[in-house]
Amino acid sequence: MKALTLRAPWPFAIAYLNKRTENRDWDPRTAELMGLPWILKAGEPIAIHGGTPPKRGKNKGWREFEAGFEAMVEMAGGMLTPEAEAYLKGVMDSGPMQLEHFILPGIVAVVTVTHATRGTPLDDPWAIPGQLHLLLNPVFTLPTPVQCAGSQGFWTVDEETEYQVERQIARIPVPKTGVTLQDWYA
Repeated sequence: MKALTLRAPWPFAIAYLNKRTENRDWDPRTAELMGLPWILKAGEPIAIHGGTPPKRGKNKGWREFEAGFEAMVEMAGGMLTPEAEAYLKGVMDSGPMQLEHFILPGIVAVVTVTHATRGTPLDDPWAIPGQLHLLLNPVFTLPTPVQCAGSQGFWTVDEETEYQVERQIARIPVPKTGVTLQDWYA
């Protein structure tokens, strides 16, 4: 199983807020080196991994997280999935809401990258113009994140971690895309 590590709060947005477009600043050569053509052709699920949590304070990582959090709230438009409502209810039952509750390290979801495009998908507030958009569908949120180290770009999940992820997944339908390299170079 391949995985893609994201900075907080974007794993939360994919797992709980219907973020179905992942933005990458990759040019076509970088995307090819990262293995995107293979991932599109294979149509196999990939894991969404939350990277190292930023430390609260006046450091660059925390400022980037706060800015991302504000953007996430605006893009979500107040729409919560049933999974998000259950997660937030559980958090609120355990005490006051903190920004740290939106930082999810480890593998939090499994998705299929069905398409990649540089054009902005219609009616998608998550797509950043000019970037490469990875369209994610379906998305399966894991009941319990699986802790593991990640890496930049697409990387291969070790066997034990993959086993822990697969134990939480009953079955994910995998649509075959048939996308070629030319489809996403445009």
